[in-house]
Amino acid sequence: MQTQPDRGESIVAPQTLFTMNSPFVIDQSVFVTELKDFQSITDDRRRISWLSERLLQRTHAGAEVGRVLLFANRQRRMTAKIKRPDRLGSLWPLVAQSLMMSNEFLYVD
Repeated sequence: MQTQPDRGESIVAPQTLFTMNSPFVIDQSVFVTELKDFQSITDDRRRISWLSERLLQRTHAGAEVGRVLLFANRQRRMTAKIKRPDRLGSLWPLVAQSLMMSNEFLYVD
């Protein structure tokens, strides 16, 4: 047996597709954004920081917040065009799910 001090990181399509289509992952992204702590935050940047702290167990750097905010704003425009009455029509579960789809979320150091 050979020990491996570090696991190489890779993202393969099935891994990403699983997190994108998994009912469990979708439900968890909705759940985390329905928590009272999250709902009480009104500022988008603070919401992104809160999600990062809960899902990635770290604070986002300034540039990262900007990229997630850009994604959120694009999704906001898209979801505004699609009127969905259910909870999946909300922007924030999509943002949470995108963090759950990140390489960082899939690997534990």
